[in-house]
Amino acid sequence: MGGRQWMAWMLMAGTFALGGSMLVAETEGEVAPSPLEQLENRFFEALGGGQATAAEALLLESMRNGLLSGQDPVEATLMVSVGNEMGELGMVASAAFWLKQVQQRFGDTPAGENSDQTWAQLLAPKIAWLEQGGRRTWVESTAERLARKIFQGLQPYDRSSLDGLLVPFDVYIGWWQSELEPVKREELLAFLESNRAGPLTWVDEKKLAAPAGDGEAVVYLKTKGWSTPDGYSTLQFALHPLTGGGWEWRGVVLGEEGELPVHGDRPASEGSPLGSP
Repeated sequence: MGGRQWMAWMLMAGTFALGGSMLVAETEGEVAPSPLEQLENRFFEALGGGQATAAEALLLESMRNGLLSGQDPVEATLMVSVGNEMGELGMVASAAFWLKQVQQRFGDTPAGENSDQTWAQLLAPKIAWLEQGGRRTWVESTAERLARKIFQGLQPYDRSSLDGLLVPFDVYIGWWQSELEPVKREELLAFLESNRAGPLTWVDEKKLAAPAGDGEAVVYLKTKGWSTPDGYSTLQFALHPLTGGGWEWRGVVLGEEGELPVHGDRPASEGSPLGSP
């Protein structure tokens, strides 16, 4: 997984499985890391080690001593990361605090190099949800139950049903073993309506019917019968487990192992609106 994909996944999924340092140890002749780079290193070591409160404490101290000045985009990454993790842990007030900090300090800044949204636009739905109590009304008890509801909403296409199943924030589209890009949920729902080639097939139904083990990672509802602008016929719906139990649908991934798009080995529409030809 490339660095850019890893960062995008981290920001959108709010799930961290990191080990070790983000920064390479200094060797003779190399420039010592800046104070902000050192903070970034310590922050992700703590967050990746399951120490969210320790990571948060590092940011709070850096705000007090002026290291987090609101001048470097890396600061937004740190704050969104801890905000997302706090949201996953059900710490609603803390999550809202950090996302609001990004909104206030970097609101007019693009939320990523290929994003057509600012941080303020991207974070607004999640902040609103947190301010209303942060209850996940769309969660299903098992991945299989969620997958069945999604598939039923696809055949025939039922936008109302799918709208009620898709998370209201952190929505993304990805390409198999490639990039993940944040998108507006309305764009994703419209994409699903307009890019089918015929009847859809659920090709991994038996796999999802098996009980998921403890600590299960993201699983996929794999479907065929699509005709995307890139030429993919496979679309996989990403189902994420929650720390407190249950599953939610956050996005889709185009393609599968061994499948290449018609227009070459890289997605033609990467970084473009989903409906672009």
